[in-house]
Amino acid sequence: MHLTGIVSVIRIRRMGVGFTYMKLITDYFYDTVNKASSKVAFVDQATEITYKELYNSSRQIASTIVHVRKYRQAVAILMKDGVSLLEAELGVVISGNFYSAINPSQPPKRIREMLEVLEPAIIITEAAFQGKVEEIITKSSEWTGKNTPEILIFEDIKKLPVEEDLLLSVRSKMTENDLLYVTFTSGSTGIPKAVAVTHRNALFFARLDSWLLGISEESVIANFFSVFFVAVSFVVYSTIICGATCVFSEKLLIDQKKLQKAMADYNVNTISCTPGAISLLQKGKTTGECDYRNIKKVYVAGGSATIKDAKTWQDTFPDAKLYTGFGMSELGGGYSHLFDAGKWFSENHPDITGNIPMGKAVDGIESFIVRNDGNMAETNETGELYIRFSAQTNGYYRDFDRSTCLLVQNPLENRFKDIVLRTGDLACRDEQGYFFHKGRIDFMIKRHGIRIELGDIDSSAVRCGAHESRSVFLKDLEKIVTFYSGDVTEKDLYKELHEALPAQSMPDRIVKVEAFPINQNGKTDFEVLRKEAKELFD
Repeated sequence: MHLTGIVSVIRIRRMGVGFTYMKLITDYFYDTVNKASSKVAFVDQATEITYKELYNSSRQIASTIVHVRKYRQAVAILMKDGVSLLEAELGVVISGNFYSAINPSQPPKRIREMLEVLEPAIIITEAAFQGKVEEIITKSSEWTGKNTPEILIFEDIKKLPVEEDLLLSVRSKMTENDLLYVTFTSGSTGIPKAVAVTHRNALFFARLDSWLLGISEESVIANFFSVFFVAVSFVVYSTIICGATCVFSEKLLIDQKKLQKAMADYNVNTISCTPGAISLLQKGKTTGECDYRNIKKVYVAGGSATIKDAKTWQDTFPDAKLYTGFGMSELGGGYSHLFDAGKWFSENHPDITGNIPMGKAVDGIESFIVRNDGNMAETNETGELYIRFSAQTNGYYRDFDRSTCLLVQNPLENRFKDIVLRTGDLACRDEQGYFFHKGRIDFMIKRHGIRIELGDIDSSAVRCGAHESRSVFLKDLEKIVTFYSGDVTEKDLYKELHEALPAQSMPDRIVKVEAFPINQNGKTDFEVLRKEAKELFD
């Protein structure tokens, strides 16, 4: 099958020289369908789908959305993870809109907050979640009359014929600066922040990181990231532009025999996972249930790990190249730094007992560190990390104030406009160019590989009945303790927070206090609170 209509639009002739103008993620998708239509593209526990089948279903979905007459609008997708979710996402993009994938298993209150930030024109969900979605919308004060989003049921939106002319018309108006998707991260006010990612940004990282990591049409990737995790966008879009195959494997971790069968059936040669997932993969090798001799590349992201961990990983995958990636939601669809574990060990670095370095800035990205005095940090000096590249995100969706604090003028450049990403991360760089993470400037933490803002927990606690709230993080134990004042009982506050917060943000302990300790500056003494929190676990 050849997509003559679509591809002819992409092909442009200028000054007598023909070239293919690939401006959108979907352009690369169409190109891959032309080259490998019958090849398996994605696999989950229940379904496998070829590029041709994915092309047909996503364009049927797009045609349904086009009939609703929405363009450049937010579309929320509340579905279980897997192949069907990916079909819906591509359908939204082909229709000229942008998507936000929201895990329907989250507490209704959290979903409502995310939808109120997003203000979607359309919500796509499965029949099983229709009642939950309708109840969430009914209870929201944000939607009345014309503002109420239209609900489309996934099982019903693949029945209309493809509107070829309409889809061609939509594509001709789209640019690489159009939004591709919106991904949520926590917010210090308790209101979720939504990062707006463009086609340009996603293509930048998909092309760059797939080249750096050697992903090609020969790659068969076992992906152990949740489909709702920001890192998965790199995996999905690298798969598409390279014509690779991706096996969604997260749910197979609990059954090593099924995992081994899936990896053998599809000849998996690349693994993409979190440090937690790789620990379970090590267990499979130790018990003899899994054989990883066919694995040639392992890519680890989404959590901290030590040099000792990396050595253990190399023992698990002795024939594989091992990489770890450093990034943040605000960066968009990829990673700014990569750490090549094999190269690190071959360079005979001194034995370091701490965490794996962030790595070195990837080609096409400049990373630099600025001291408190506004000057460039010297070697081994700690300061704030800034990231400069040509495909920044559009900042926070519907939040211009925070966006202007995130995307700022380069503090080292006063001759022309040069917008850079201010990360809020503390870092230093050694003599060989390796970056090392030194923590956060604010109260954002990472627990189990997930970025969490402690202010989000405290704001939620106040909304749930606390008078004041202060949360602390015990990094060594990866425990969160929330101290609060007010009349609400610890039991009732825990119950309310359980409904309001995602699971990864829930405090491990909630402690009622009469007053908070004060330091010499008249502010809350967090060192005293951390000491008291640690005593709870002694």
